[in-house]
Order: sequence, then structure tokens, then C-alpha cells
Amino acid sequence: SVIMSTYNEEPDWLEKCIDSILNQTYSHFEFLIVLDNPENEQLKLLLEDYQKKDSRIKIIPNPKNMGLVKSLNTALEHCNGKYVARMDADDISDSERLSKEKSYLEENNLDFVYSGMIVIDENDQKQYEWDNNAFTPEEIKKVMGIWNISLHPTWFLKRDVYTALGGYRDIPYSEDYDFSLRALSNGFKIGKLYENLLLYRMRSTGISKSNNFEQFIISRKLIQLYKKNKLDDYAYVKDEINKVQGQLK
Repeated sequence: SVIMSTYNEEPDWLEKCIDSILNQTYSHFEFLIVLDNPENEQLKLLLEDYQKKDSRIKIIPNPKNMGLVKSLNTALEHCNGKYVARMDADDISDSERLSKEKSYLEENNLDFVYSGMIVIDENDQKQYEWDNNAFTPEEIKKVMGIWNISLHPTWFLKRDVYTALGGYRDIPYSEDYDFSLRALSNGFKIGKLYENLLLYRMRSTGISKSNNFEQFIISRKLIQLYKKNKLDDYAYVKDEINKVQGQLK
């Protein structure tokens, strides 16, 4: 199952994104797309057009704008696959991404893998490569306790991991880091391919970019809680994050 949420992407970006998944060399998948902006008629019509052409696409319209975390959790509720791959609506996957990630996960007996990626701008121009090194599960555990090297749009993991952890939690700008650290805390094996298997679009108005500082501070707090083995208590985590946000304000 490939899961994705779409909100306000340029139609041209969304078409490139969807085409990159439909044209994968590994073709046995379902593509679950949550429309998180049901009032955007242009996106709605574009998605319906694709659904008519390819039965692997399933559109899930939200009743209203729900945000990324709730949208991804909604997609997970509709998944039928043994594995789940993440995708963002303005990115472009390499044609062999699913095939390579699936093989790497199975050959190395892992629960969860991700890859490096190439950052592009709003005009598809390459900016730089973002971390194309390989990491073993042991190295991942060490590095993730220092900084988030888990590149969310490249994720490929067993659906059982999502089920065991109850999906994503509402941690501002850091839901992916929270999930990765909880996966490690619960003994799941994570690895990273050395290849860049995604073109990641860095938008000038992107959420992560416009909230870099707050994301950094919340990430620091998640690391502290991870080292204290406190991440499983969501009420406690939320309280600690709220304190940090209060201090920032």
C-alpha cells in the first residue's frame, strides 16, 4: 500500500508524483490518496481522472481539512498491503524505488527501511543530495538518538509496525521522528539504503521550512524522552511538548 495526502499542490507537481508511483517497476500495489482539501475542485477532478484510468488508485476524501497526521492515519485504516510506502504529493519517486526498498527490507530481515533523496526546487532543479549513506540497524539506533536522519517521504515498512504503534501521533512538525523513535524503543529493526530513490521538492512555503526552529526544539525534547524511555506515554509526551511550545512563545 502506498499512502499519500494531498492538500494544495500544483496540479503539475501532483501529476508527476502520481505518475512516478504508477510507473514503478514493482506494480502489485494499491495507491491510497487522501484528499485533505475537499473544496479544491481542481485537485478532486484530477484525482478522479487518474482513478478512472488506473484501478490501483483509491481516493479517500476527508470531510474537511484534517491535517497530515489524521490524513495518514485515515489512509492506514484502509490499507490492505503487507507493506506500506509513504509518498508526498509534490515529490517524485525513482521508478525502482518500491522494488529496491522491498528487496532491501526482505534480504536484510528488517521491519522498516528508508533511502536517501535528492532535493529539488519548485522548478524541478536539483539543489543537493540529502544523505545517501547506508546505515545498519545498529548505526541507526546510535544516530537517531542524536538527530533525525529518517527521511519520511522515502519510508517503506511492514504494516505491522504501524499497527503495533497505533499509527502517527499529533506531535507538531515531528510526527515522523516521534514514530521512528517509538519504533526503535519497541525493538523494530530499521535500515537505510545508500541510494537516492526520491526527488524531494523543497517549497519556499513548506511547513517544515517555515517552522524550522520550533521543529528543532521539539526534536530535542523527543530525544530526551527517548533516552529516558518515556515515549510510550502519550499524555506525558504531549504535556512535555506543550511546555516546550509555551516556553517558545
